[in-house]
Amino acid sequence: MPTKTEEINQAVMARLQGIAGPTVKRADERDAAIPTGGLIVMNDLAPANVDGPLGNRGPWYVTGEIDIEVLVHVADEAARHAALDALLAAVEGAFAADITMGGLIYGFELNRPEVEVQSPTGDAGVKGGIVTMTVEYQSDTRL
Repeated sequence: MPTKTEEINQAVMARLQGIAGPTVKRADERDAAIPTGGLIVMNDLAPANVDGPLGNRGPWYVTGEIDIEVLVHVADEAARHAALDALLAAVEGAFAADITMGGLIYGFELNRPEVEVQSPTGDAGVKGGIVTMTVEYQSDTRL
């Protein structure tokens, strides 16, 4: 049986994979090239704060973060801006219908990223940023 952390990772991936257009991968599957529809790379949940009762018995109340990297590679500058904005809106929309992910978490918060433009090969810029998703949940174990 997977840990609560892995269950949340799988739920987030499933919602991201439901977005039409971009290629969606977990961090350990990242490619150097950015596909035409954009690229979303989900980094696994990292528990940031674990709180529980004395005596080292659960349940544990956890606040953690998932970094979701969103990238587009479009030649035209205006189209590049619009593509990233649309992809960020799609990421938010993928989670809007169910903020508890079917009761798996108490809730979440998405933070708009600091956006960067890069030209790694000297051609049209790559534009993107990292959306930090903060989740709160309860677990029977610290892991």
